[in-house]
Formats: sequence, C-alpha cells, structure tokens
Amino acid sequence: MKEGTMDKLIWEFKDINEAKECFKEWKEILELGYWIIKIQIVPPEDMQLEGSGESEYQITNKCAIIRLLEPHHYGDRIVKQCHEETLVHELLHCKFGIVDMETEKSISCHLLIEEMARALIKAKYGTPLEEFDNITYEEDNHE
Repeated sequence: MKEGTMDKLIWEFKDINEAKECFKEWKEILELGYWIIKIQIVPPEDMQLEGSGESEYQITNKCAIIRLLEPHHYGDRIVKQCHEETLVHELLHCKFGIVDMETEKSISCHLLIEEMARALIKAKYGTPLEEFDNITYEEDNHE
C-alpha cells in the first residue's frame, strides 16, 4: 500500500484536525476525490444509530457526513474503538453506495465492509486482528 503521512494506526483522534488529516489520506487511497465529505466527532445523542460511527450520503451528489463517536462515550465493549478503522469503514459505505441501497444496508454487505476496513488497516499498518479485541482474562482469574 502507498506510503502516506500516517505511519501508526490511530485508535483515538486527539481532535478534529487529526481526524481531517487521516481522512484526507484515506479519501485518496479509496479514490473518493470528487466526494464532498464532512467529518464530525460527536456524542451519542448527535448520532442517528447506535455504534462507533455512521455515515449519511447522497450518491448522486457525491456528498456525505461521517460521524464518529467521541471516545469517552464508547464504553467497555469486546471490540476496541478505533477511530481510524471506523473512518475507513464509513468511507467504504460511500464507495459501496453505488450498489443497490437495500443491498448496501444489508447485514451481509455491512459485514463485508467491516472486513474490508480491517483488511485495509492491516495492509497499511500490519496490525493483527487481535489488536482490535478488548478482552482481558485478568478478571476471570479467581485464584
């Protein structure tokens, strides 16, 4: 994969400027150059869906809003929050939006998008999938 400005996976964007820099790189990698996309880091009440990110897009106008959940609202989940991977996932929705809308919103298509986002992150950084799990067994050890 082409060398970019980012050389280390970003788990949490420190601010919107870091998110925008990362977005610019992935927008180029995914060839979304003609798209107008706004990135936001928001609390859960500003999101329409539950999750770590969401995108609203219009294929015909090639525009979108991508919302990423503020890190302190993520909570203790089995999968770690990774802002960069979530950003790539949401950008892939824009890419896949040319597919029939009902198909693109199906569970199988959504799972494929998630797998592709992780694969792209892995290809860029060499990050093993185990890095994404948030499982520790210390609390299970009752000795």
